[in-house]
Amino acid sequence: MESVVSNSLAQVYNNKSDDKELNNETTNQLEATPKDVWGPFYVMNAPFRAKISPIDAIGIPLMISGRVFGLDTKKGLPFAVVDIWHTSPEAVYDYQEADPTKIYPYREELNTHGRSTNYDYRARLVTDEGGRYEFETVKPVPYFDTDDSTWRCPHIHYYVQSHGYKPLVTQLYFHGEEKNDIGKKTFAFA
Repeated sequence: MESVVSNSLAQVYNNKSDDKELNNETTNQLEATPKDVWGPFYVMNAPFRAKISPIDAIGIPLMISGRVFGLDTKKGLPFAVVDIWHTSPEAVYDYQEADPTKIYPYREELNTHGRSTNYDYRARLVTDEGGRYEFETVKPVPYFDTDDSTWRCPHIHYYVQSHGYKPLVTQLYFHGEEKNDIGKKTFAFA
């Protein structure tokens, strides 16, 4: 499996192979993860699970892991909720309308009217005592955004919440994707 690492509320660090706390030199370098756009396909109350792609999904398998840090404490945040979602290998979001010109804002509805109700390619995770999380999926594909007539590079949406912190909405991008530099700043790489 290809391994991708991301975390939210602080800068990206590969911590998959090291369960120890980060050393002082590393934690002194933590920076806030940049915010990014919600996108139109956030769905509340996704199931808690570590495998977000269907069993029969075709694509490049990924195991993504990371940590959520408190920028103020430089420590992993336990019990943070990490909401994740991305497109299918067919470049469609679960719950997306069959007519791509019809988009319902996430704030007004739960998007239960779309073409699927399986929560494919979306889930919620809860971080462990050290702020760690991990999930399995397949790599998202690029898609054409009809709203602004641009291509979106492959990405995974994150919505991170932890008690005592402001929620963070961000996205993970993949190193080397040709469309990374079109309209989006990249900050997290495979």
